[in-house]
Amino acid sequence: MPVDLAAMNTFLGPIRTTLWFAYQAITVGGLGLVWFAVPFAILLSLAVVSLVRVDKSQRSSLWVLLVLPAIWIFVGLWGGTFWVDWQHHPVHNNPSWVSYPIFVAPWLAIAATIFLALRLVGARLLVSAFGLINIYFTVFFSFMSGMAITGDWL
Repeated sequence: MPVDLAAMNTFLGPIRTTLWFAYQAITVGGLGLVWFAVPFAILLSLAVVSLVRVDKSQRSSLWVLLVLPAIWIFVGLWGGTFWVDWQHHPVHNNPSWVSYPIFVAPWLAIAATIFLALRLVGARLLVSAFGLINIYFTVFFSFMSGMAITGDWL
């Protein structure tokens, strides 16, 4: 049975793009890992320490924190789906509605972090630290996806 490479690339293209965006976010766009690792390690250790302090009865409600990484993962997949690749395909412009989720995502991540911090009273430090990490990824992914869907790279 022959493999349809075009169909496979349609499916795997956005996933590869999301992974490339994550690599760019971790290396801070080429500045180096140290610029990312130090603040990330501080926030992650703060989140882990605060997770230990969260009341056991409240830990079952922490699954809602998965909304935060879902936002930037969606933005990465969205940017990969509507990527304008002028080197390999004819020039085309995406409709303006393609950029709307990318512009809304950082504000949604900030609003979701604030809402969850207010809602999960005993886990506010955890939500704040985890939220800041995810806001960074959301802003970076929105920036990269915005360039991908317009084809205008810095």
